[in-house]
Amino acid sequence: MGSNSNSLFNQVSGISSIFGLVLTGMPLLKGIGQYAPAWAPLTTAERLNMLLHLSILTLIAHGLLWAGLERVLGWDYATGKTPKGFRAVVMSLSLTVPALTVPLLYQSATAKTVVSSNHLHGAVFALAGGAIAYVVLFGVHDVVFPGVREVLLRRFGHRPLGAETLATLAYALILIVLIATPYRLLVAPQTPAHIFLGRPVWASLVTFFGVTAYLLLKYPNSVQTRGYWVHLRGFIAGMFTVVSVCTALYA
Repeated sequence: MGSNSNSLFNQVSGISSIFGLVLTGMPLLKGIGQYAPAWAPLTTAERLNMLLHLSILTLIAHGLLWAGLERVLGWDYATGKTPKGFRAVVMSLSLTVPALTVPLLYQSATAKTVVSSNHLHGAVFALAGGAIAYVVLFGVHDVVFPGVREVLLRRFGHRPLGAETLATLAYALILIVLIATPYRLLVAPQTPAHIFLGRPVWASLVTFFGVTAYLLLKYPNSVQTRGYWVHLRGFIAGMFTVVSVCTALYA
């Protein structure tokens, strides 16, 4: 009976997460490019198409750079271990560097204006924000500061699924807001506060609801299982993260 109740709860919560994902995505898609002067000449369909291309290319580059850094530096985080301290700073570059350079390459290849003229200045702050976010999330040392994610997982360890859900929310908000908000502030300083902060927050919820729906519907016990499910959860989280970061930066 208890098992059936948990399964029903997970299904209802997972479906609710999907609705949350849809409701979160609607305002982002509706206003995409509205406050990005570089995209002004494009239609909404063209902006969505561009964002899709940027997200796919960034996801590929992110995976290749992450694997490349691990191989060159002799690190291995594929088993569920997380980078800490200096390593966290280095691994943050596997996300921020592609997210900030792919649009430049895409712009050069397609001759379409993708980023603003002061993109490089904003990129410096986005790189710094990503590095800070990784350290805040994953920590410096297990004893000194284990990171927000680890603190939540330990604090609510008696309820693994709830702990993972809270950790996912913290991950999405901290990472995406710290990367995108400084960038948008510098690139478009006159942008209203509900845009330069609100849009990254909305974009982060896409990652939260997407990953949570997967956890609750597909395999809720994966939070306690190593091996294959660690890789799959990491890929799902990475996919939603890249889409959210690209949306938060350029939509």
